[in-house]
Amino acid sequence: MFLAWIWRIVGLFAVLTALYIGLSLYNRWSERRRLAAEYSRREAEEGAPAGGRDAFVAEGMNHYERSLRRKLVILVYLIPFGAIALLVALAQL
Repeated sequence: MFLAWIWRIVGLFAVLTALYIGLSLYNRWSERRRLAAEYSRREAEEGAPAGGRDAFVAEGMNHYERSLRRKLVILVYLIPFGAIALLVALAQL
């Protein structure tokens, strides 16, 4: 019985890991796309920003790596396991 619960938790962790990786990759891809569009918009309005497209996108991705949006993806793990811990605690009352 206990072993079955361990396998369920391991399975949940595997699914959440796949979801985390997918969300992380999608967020990085969409941020790169947004930065490339921003570069194109600025290039059309003001002329090409210094350093070129690659430098602009690289600088934007450095800002993204330190952003709160990137860190919030960890909630993929915290919310389900927190809910499970809460349910277990409430069931033992």
